[in-house]
Amino acid sequence: MEFEISIIEQSARLASIAIEKSIAAEKLRDSEALYRLLTEDVSDVVWKTDRDLHITYISPADARLRGYRADEVIGHHVFEMFTEEGVAVVTEMMRQGPNSEQNRTQSGFITFEAQHRCKDGRLLWGEVLSKPERDAHGTITGYHGITREITERKQLEDLRCEFLVALTR
Repeated sequence: MEFEISIIEQSARLASIAIEKSIAAEKLRDSEALYRLLTEDVSDVVWKTDRDLHITYISPADARLRGYRADEVIGHHVFEMFTEEGVAVVTEMMRQGPNSEQNRTQSGFITFEAQHRCKDGRLLWGEVLSKPERDAHGTITGYHGITREITERKQLEDLRCEFLVALTR
């Protein structure tokens, strides 16, 4: 009788472990579905780089926006995405440092606008929100952020400036 009770207890423990693993697997599937929803089914480009600015992740929105698939971008330096002027903007942001108060939002994101290159040769403007990632010692290990297309807004701003200049003549 004691042996049978021991086998029943072992079986109950094994069943409990199997149930816990099943619940964990379901939670992981739900978490992955949420991740895909938040990063892949949005119009803004979600991205991540290493500390040397080589792209380690880019969402599918970049294919819709600039025409590049992730496998054409991952491993490349972010400067390849920008025009010369865009590279100058990013370089200046890096020179100022991530702790600079200029262009930083309350959440710690650095915000700037830069012109991007598209696969088909077009140029577009992007508003970039970038935040450094740090290790336990505070050393920057990479960056992550979001890029939103603002080409139409920039064109309207340019028209407005041209209109104001014409008015002052």
